[in-house]
Amino acid sequence: MFRRNRRPQPTTDALLSQWLTVVLAGSRGDSLRVEDACRDVVEAFATLDERLVAGSLTRFGRQLGAQGWALVDITRWITELADIAGDAGAVLDRFDSGVALAHGWADGYMQGAQSGECVDGLTGLVTMPVLRLRLRQIYEQCAALGVPPEQVYCLVVVDTDLHDRPPLEREAAMVVVAEKTRELFRSGETVAIKDGRILVLASRTDATRNALLDLLGGVKIYPLLSGGCVFGWLEDLPTGGELLDTYLLDVAA
Repeated sequence: MFRRNRRPQPTTDALLSQWLTVVLAGSRGDSLRVEDACRDVVEAFATLDERLVAGSLTRFGRQLGAQGWALVDITRWITELADIAGDAGAVLDRFDSGVALAHGWADGYMQGAQSGECVDGLTGLVTMPVLRLRLRQIYEQCAALGVPPEQVYCLVVVDTDLHDRPPLEREAAMVVVAEKTRELFRSGETVAIKDGRILVLASRTDATRNALLDLLGGVKIYPLLSGGCVFGWLEDLPTGGELLDTYLLDVAA
């Protein structure tokens, strides 16, 4: 990629500081591990050894892929680092650097899916980092189209009150609720789980409301879930994307 008006490369500490300002603005909630991954890349970059840079990009992609970050996000972050680094950042724009980053991400994403970073091992539903990323993508897409996301999307919240059940019974109940939710929301919705609460990012339509009602009525046939221990509602999305992290913390609590 041709770059104009390059700035001189800043010192290693300054480079890391400037880059983290950009990266951490979009990664609240995972900041410690993200910061460690960024530091590894910058320290390798400072050596000017292309092999070390490639290795750090692979590790960066693997670590953040395992956490559920999308490849488009981490690629954008590396592009930001190249811009900040000045002329020396050209090494990060090379094809082999992109391959190293993508290979690491693919390995990490598969590892995350198997270890529970991206997919819950009990229910098979995605985890909160994946829902957070999907929400950000929705806000970006809606902004590009000039459409308020809160007018076309909502969050379906399915909660459970199983605190008085034995552990194995609680787990069995959550598997049933997760499966029924997956059956009723299978048109591209993102279905995530956090402890005993299921969150579905869905279109704001009558079909979504009806699916929730069908779910709440359907689980009553199971003796395990009788007695009103499963309930749900539709949650409005915030009007600003900068509020998403706080919003998810509140909804998932």
